[in-house]
Amino acid sequence: MAFDSFADARSFADDPGLEADICIMGAGAAGITLASALADSGLRVCLLEAGGMDMDPVVEDASIVPDIGRPYDVTANRLRFFGGATNHWGGHCVRLEPDDFEPKDWIPMSGWPFGADTLAPYYRQAHAFLGLGEYEYDPAPVARALGTRLMPFDGPMLKSQLSRYRRVFYGDEYGPRLDRAPNVRVVLYADVCDIRLGEASGETVSHVVVRSPAGNRFDVRARYFVMAAGGIEIPRMLLVANGQRPAGLGNENDLVGRYFQEHLMFKSGLLLPRDPADVLPLYLSEVPYGEIAVRCHLVLTAEAVRSRRIGKFRSEFYSLPLRLRDLRALRSGRIDAADIAGLVSDPFGTARAYRCGSNARHDTYGLFNNIEQRPNPASRVSLRADKDAYGRPQAQLDWQITRQDHDCILAAHQVIAQEAGRIGFGRMRIEIDPEPEVFLDGVGGGGHHMGTVRMAEDPRRGVTDGDGRLHSVENLYVAGSALFPTGGYPNPTLTITAMAFRLSDHLKARAEREGLL
Repeated sequence: MAFDSFADARSFADDPGLEADICIMGAGAAGITLASALADSGLRVCLLEAGGMDMDPVVEDASIVPDIGRPYDVTANRLRFFGGATNHWGGHCVRLEPDDFEPKDWIPMSGWPFGADTLAPYYRQAHAFLGLGEYEYDPAPVARALGTRLMPFDGPMLKSQLSRYRRVFYGDEYGPRLDRAPNVRVVLYADVCDIRLGEASGETVSHVVVRSPAGNRFDVRARYFVMAAGGIEIPRMLLVANGQRPAGLGNENDLVGRYFQEHLMFKSGLLLPRDPADVLPLYLSEVPYGEIAVRCHLVLTAEAVRSRRIGKFRSEFYSLPLRLRDLRALRSGRIDAADIAGLVSDPFGTARAYRCGSNARHDTYGLFNNIEQRPNPASRVSLRADKDAYGRPQAQLDWQITRQDHDCILAAHQVIAQEAGRIGFGRMRIEIDPEPEVFLDGVGGGGHHMGTVRMAEDPRRGVTDGDGRLHSVENLYVAGSALFPTGGYPNPTLTITAMAFRLSDHLKARAEREGLL
């Protein structure tokens, strides 16, 4: 898809004289939402995107990020073209819970600089922006409307959580609005290579230096600047901008790039209902619901998290046929008398299951666990010695997982096992090793790069304040999940979008106070 008003930086002269009131760096979920929210503001907006309208190997090859710790293919989740990572987003939307914003004495560096009430109106705005239907995340009325049941976990420790799904490719969906907006200029193939402070005060950004794959170079000047390039690229940009501050911008307390967090994804555990009819489709896949889709997950309540002193947890489920479940038990070496009885009672069915995946009834939930990673300063993005095509140091990632992350799943499974037994739902097979050689060996991530430019009101605890402005730079802001002090269990895109709307209101109010509106 092409848009008539979008400019291509490869065709620019070396000094095109670009000026704006607000310069946004990065056209993913955060940058496109912010530009869309500002499209009727009267402020001149320049939205810079390092790539084009489609994936371009010249641009993508420059964004490779090696891992120097635990294996993790971070590069696969960094799509450098218009729309960013939303170009492969699954559309999963759910809000952070109120306790996600609160400090927890068992999780160092936890707590957001504002509470859930602050973000509540912006969640509603993001919900409407994404076309998610009625603003309803209680699973009970949705289950009734679909004519299905919920799992009977509704006590103090476990609950069902509804997620809404709509696959919105932000570039395709909101590009036409930006194309029509007279105050918004989108520039493609515009890679920000340096951020320069004004020489007079040294506390405000005067301009950013931009280069394109064609080799040309130019500056963009603005009143306010917003970095919206993702949880890997933003800390890299700040660390690279060390010409005037040797440690990099915002890095006075050595926090830029630290506290890299993911939503840890790990397949482990079996939940066996007593009644096979309790294997419910609403928990196994996305179910059509009007113009969107919905799905339920099982999550630990705030009380369970507090009593166990762990991070947040949710589990997606997949179904297993009886015989495949028995074979899995046999292979794992964790087999009891009931398992043996199941295997020998139907040897022909067992053989069929082994050969062809089984037509046996699906009577078992397999758990695909998603947990909140504990903030860890050793888990970090930093710079390496080799340079990209523009002469900038490349980023590298040292993703660190701790025993506490491993024990979070173990504790969550213990809660599920206890509750399943208490209410007579069935039983839980716990497969997490309490004393592993490697914590969560084989764990994956959701492509949710969080925490590397974290918010906190105290500059010793965060790079930015609660508005996303760098503590030490008066007019430089951050948008996106790099700001998140902690991640909860939800996928971050709905929260990223809500926070972009909040930043839009802040910038418009500031511009009005300072005479730009």
